[in-house]
Amino acid sequence: MNKLISSLALSSFFLLGAGAANANPMDIAFANTIVLTAVTERGESAAKYYYEPDGTVTINFGSGDAVDGAWAVEGDEVCTTYSMMRPGAPEPSEQKNCSPVARMESAQIGDTWEFSPSEKITIKGEVVAGR
Repeated sequence: MNKLISSLALSSFFLLGAGAANANPMDIAFANTIVLTAVTERGESAAKYYYEPDGTVTINFGSGDAVDGAWAVEGDEVCTTYSMMRPGAPEPSEQKNCSPVARMESAQIGDTWEFSPSEKITIKGEVVAGR
């Protein structure tokens, strides 16, 4: 569930933004870490997203699990694709999350935001300096 919450939270990262535009919308992510924390009544679970200029991404979940995937700018969206095991599933399933690229175009180190995909979940995000 934490993996699903974290992957859904990625969408929230791109929804808010202010400040100067980055030359490449993903520039801020290449040398830094995007941290998303899901907050529920059961506690918190963080995931760290490491984007690379070659179109790859690694997501490290708070559980210690990690998945590798790919990202691409598709029109006015940035999409992250990766495979993930679902409880009870015999094989991993492909996950794809796309969000408006506008958030990345203006992101700065230290930017934070919150998003609530439901009444029971709040996602906190932050651009953290370095890897």
